[in-house]
Amino acid sequence: MTLLTAMSAAQATEFGEAIRNGGMNLRPSTAPRLTGALLDLQDGVVPSKLVVAVRGSSTTANSAVSADKKSQAWLERSIALMQQYAPQVSNAGMFGTNGVTLANLITYDPRFASIGPGIALDTTHSLAGYGIQMSAATGSLVWQPNTPYDRTDIYTTSGGATRDLGVQFGGGAVNTITTPALSFQKTTLTKTLGQEPINFTKGATSGAVIQIVDTYNTADPRIRFANLGRSGWSTVDWTVATDARSPFNSLRALNPLAIILDEGPNAWRDGVPAATMKAKLQTEIDNNIDQSDMILASPFPGSVAAYPSQVPYQMAIRELAISNNLPLIDFTRSLETWEISNPQGYYRDNTHLTAVRGNGKAARFFARAIRTLVGFD
Repeated sequence: MTLLTAMSAAQATEFGEAIRNGGMNLRPSTAPRLTGALLDLQDGVVPSKLVVAVRGSSTTANSAVSADKKSQAWLERSIALMQQYAPQVSNAGMFGTNGVTLANLITYDPRFASIGPGIALDTTHSLAGYGIQMSAATGSLVWQPNTPYDRTDIYTTSGGATRDLGVQFGGGAVNTITTPALSFQKTTLTKTLGQEPINFTKGATSGAVIQIVDTYNTADPRIRFANLGRSGWSTVDWTVATDARSPFNSLRALNPLAIILDEGPNAWRDGVPAATMKAKLQTEIDNNIDQSDMILASPFPGSVAAYPSQVPYQMAIRELAISNNLPLIDFTRSLETWEISNPQGYYRDNTHLTAVRGNGKAARFFARAIRTLVGFD
């Protein structure tokens, strides 16, 4: 009741309608860039931006324990469902570590074909959660894309000095990428269409950090969903703005078509006040809304016994959707409550979904929500 009395009459009505309609505040006009890009692709026009960034936590990345696999994350599984009504979407060529340790990275994403000695994870707050750093002359990383590609976008950062990175497609020549100190840089490399492995090595000066690599086929343009979930993170981490490498600044520099703010449960788990979470989410919205569609996603409901204070956080995200006129994908309307969904096999602990049944349900809900959002119903 306190929430409703703080709103205008129109906002209160819209809030009530959103709750009755499955918790989704979805209108095509609220994601015009994403809608327009899909329509352009259907008409044979290639938009200037094709990446949708989904920033979140381990509930986004499916990276809570060592046996987890990225392919089982709800976002990855939703792609095949979205392709049923929008064949122009994909996630095939994108990689980032999602904060997974080196020991678990190949299990998590087998497209990391080989991680040699001399490789380290850079723990600086950054877009990938952890960046991959060539820390010695022997450093070598092999990535095997699972679809043919003729372009590769490589996003790199560097610490206190200019650093180099070697990039080799199959047995071809080595391309050198030079990244200035304290910067976040995008480099696009071209080649003939093929599916060669990519070998990353130390350049003349070691220490360049790989954040994201995105391979794609320019003859088959797709809107590519980038899973930027990072275990343990909330908006408190995503608003770190120390320098160009930090997540707050580098997400803006990525300049995606749309950004989905999937907040996850870590704010309430870590005791961040709901008002602080709301203010920081507003800061993320303000930092990007001029160039990217902004879409909010609510956390999966957690165990009330373990987290009795979660409701104000869910309500704060709904308030943000209404006050900013943003789409809201409210997972609480799919999973209802932890107490209802956990006995049905959707949860594996107090906050994380099971890999198959739980993430599968979230994937179906997300795919339907995006279909409604872009007006493809």
